[in-house]
Amino acid sequence: MNKRIILFIALVLTLVISGQGRKLWLGGDISMLPALQRQGAQYRDIMGHEVDPYKLFKQQGWNMMRVRLFVEPANAPGRHHDEGVCQDLPYVINLCKSIKKAGFKIMLDFHYSDTWADPAKQFTPKRWEGLSSDVLCDSIYSYTRNCLVAMKRAGVAPEMIQVGNEITFGMDWPVGRIDPLSDDNWEVFGAMLRAGCKACR
Repeated sequence: MNKRIILFIALVLTLVISGQGRKLWLGGDISMLPALQRQGAQYRDIMGHEVDPYKLFKQQGWNMMRVRLFVEPANAPGRHHDEGVCQDLPYVINLCKSIKKAGFKIMLDFHYSDTWADPAKQFTPKRWEGLSSDVLCDSIYSYTRNCLVAMKRAGVAPEMIQVGNEITFGMDWPVGRIDPLSDDNWEVFGAMLRAGCKACR
């Protein structure tokens, strides 16, 4: 048979097989849900009737929830606590139990920081300050693995994981800082990502 025909058939089969397992994931970050509920927040449907938030999410077609995890949010500046920085491991495990019970999948977002991490700021957790790049990579691996083992034991292993949050310019500055338009420091940043991914696997 012609090699081109064989390649074409193989490509079509690959597309068909890969398409069979395709699924649309829809959801949002509900990391603040328990904290807001403790403050008396109510969720209402389009008619104004109070509803269970998870039932409301299902009505909207959601099937996955994103949850952020900070290393030690108690070390975050006070103003950041007011902005919603409170998600330590026990908080996340309890929230994820509610998520799983309601029938949703989980996307876990490791911030690798005690507070907000985004393109404008990537604060190194207090416990990791001053570490060399090698030791920092080991710390990222151990922390990630320990968190995931604890979640698995609690029956809330995540289906998807973000290794770092909004890491356009790296993470855990200054050690892991990069410029996406420069070649500098990518080896260190790459090692940090590999450490996190290895722990996830």
